Amino acid sequence: MSTSGDLTLTGQRFNLGLSIKVSLQNKITKVVTVLTPSDSNSTSITVTVPNLESGYYAVRARIDSFGESNSLDLTLNPSKDTLPQSSISVMGGQITIPGWGFPSTWPNSYYSKLGLTTGSINIPLDFVSLSTTKIVLRIPKGINSKSYTFKLISPTGVTITASFSQSNTNTPTVDLTSTGTIAPNTLSTISLNRTVKSTTTP
Repeated sequence: MSTSGDLTLTGQRFNLGLSIKVSLQNKITKVVTVLTPSDSNSTSITVTVPNLESGYYAVRARIDSFGESNSLDLTLNPSKDTLPQSSISVMGGQITIPGWGFPSTWPNSYYSKLGLTTGSINIPLDFVSLSTTKIVLRIPKGINSKSYTFKLISPTGVTITASFSQSNTNTPTVDLTSTGTIAPNTLSTISLNRTVKSTTTP
């Protein structure tokens, strides 16, 4: 399944204890997430799985005060949403890659790849922020039509790619409309007009 959504477990004797929960343990990182059911009866439990790192999980029912059930295997695969923008300024900027199942930290030993390339050249990753649902990268100054590809390979072997470019038409510029000369130690007002470059790199 994708890394979020409803998960239903079926079995027996779910109504033995005072309360019931469901645990998901990442088999690689050993991190355990405990969930409270949104619905349950003696033979069925439904929980909403939050956005977790992609990976292989052991799922168990926890019944107070009897203990845990046998474990079931669950595979959580990553997915990618549409980029908010596919082109940014040639002067550099930020690109946001939304989705699910991304790593919460980098580097780590269990995601096979997290990288950014332009052509055959590897670009160092410069994170603005990183979470299981969104990766924000800082992109350096480039040239018009320069293209980039972001690539992620999850612990489950699923590959996620996102492509974007830099463009003159997405590069804002400013023009000084007030005098270019001001006196030192004097309160002055500088007026700027915002324009968009259409054909040339500033």
